[in-house]
Amino acid sequence: MSSMKKAVHLAFCLAWVAISASGADDIDAGHQVPLQGETAADAHTRQHPELPVLGYVTPWHSRGKQLVEEYRSSFDIVSPVWYTVHPTQDDAEVYTVRGGPPDKDDEEWYLRLQKPSPAGSKPLQIVPRFFLDGWMQDDFRQLVFNETRWSGLASAILRVVEDMSFDGVVFESAVSHALHGPLSELAQRLWDKEKTMVLVLPPTRKHDESLNDISEQTVTLLADVVDYFSVMTYDMTGPGGNEWEEPFPASSPLHAAQQQHKVRVPGPNTSAAWIRHNIMALSKQEYDGQQEFSNLQSRDASKKVGLGKLLIGLPLYGYKYPVLFADKDKGRIIQGSDGEEDELCILRGPGEAVVMSQIEELIEEHQPELQRDDDDEPEYYFDYMEDGGSWRLYLPTAKSMAKSLKAISQSSESLGSACGVALWEVGQSSTELLLTL
Repeated sequence: MSSMKKAVHLAFCLAWVAISASGADDIDAGHQVPLQGETAADAHTRQHPELPVLGYVTPWHSRGKQLVEEYRSSFDIVSPVWYTVHPTQDDAEVYTVRGGPPDKDDEEWYLRLQKPSPAGSKPLQIVPRFFLDGWMQDDFRQLVFNETRWSGLASAILRVVEDMSFDGVVFESAVSHALHGPLSELAQRLWDKEKTMVLVLPPTRKHDESLNDISEQTVTLLADVVDYFSVMTYDMTGPGGNEWEEPFPASSPLHAAQQQHKVRVPGPNTSAAWIRHNIMALSKQEYDGQQEFSNLQSRDASKKVGLGKLLIGLPLYGYKYPVLFADKDKGRIIQGSDGEEDELCILRGPGEAVVMSQIEELIEEHQPELQRDDDDEPEYYFDYMEDGGSWRLYLPTAKSMAKSLKAISQSSESLGSACGVALWEVGQSSTELLLTL
């Protein structure tokens, strides 16, 4: 663990961590940001108006509806996660769409957003997500090789879009890279109605070279049939953590576990470097920081994709991990954490996502010190005890959001075209994170 750890008082975590945590290089220390008692209408000004913003809203975090209305000037597109698409055995209707607004309030909510607000905010585009759920390999095969089914899929989705007066579609499936024909049909019919087409795209990752190829090829193949790609640049570390690669002594207790790839460490949910790499890799650009992700370089840099189609995902939630502590030099478990340089935090089980309201409750209960591994890592973490064991929690802060937005904005400026932002998901957020927009 680096000697450059930063300790930050609880109150600043809930307001503007960036100011108290050596953020002067990124944010003016004199910038005043409201505490939770103030409203967006009192204090909010859009920080990056050049970046289009899509916000996902889910039924399981319904607070997102309220936050979108309070901060509606921060958004351009809102995607309610409401619909799934399923194959059927009915020859007359080969695909069926399930879902919709959970109740009348949800329908009234999105219809309000489609109109200018009383305060003068512009109308928002409502483009719900349609996810191909429960599809088997044969279902995809029948779709890909049967043009009649292309039309059937598009018709099933368009019927909902038109009946509900939506402004477009966010489309997600496990094999979108193989669906150029069906997606072309859907996109053309959406565009004929002046609707928007967004496609969900996995990010590039450090140790998933084959999947990285697919993501890059998807952008190249499908750029002509979408308005935007929503890139899922979150869960960078994920529940399983990262494999610890620095070797332990051969005689140490942890050496055998490491040989079986079982020593894993927690880490942040996203990073500015990872975001920057995804922008460059998916747009087929070369850049100075590529060496950090050397096995992620673009396979065909001659086919550049306009950055204006990329909406870079930012997480509005954290991860907590059950952990043990080990002596790195001796390769053995130690009791508790002393914060020493030779100390390593390792997983004793999978991590789990945690929303900002839960994080704030944990901070209030445990009064921890927020820390960073080094100045280049924007996300903070803290350690605490629960149920007799140690936990480490990584969380987004105003600082990390600002740094991620800066990475997106700077990449856009350097390449002469603006990327956008996709937020997953608004109901998990705190007001402080939304203020950074």
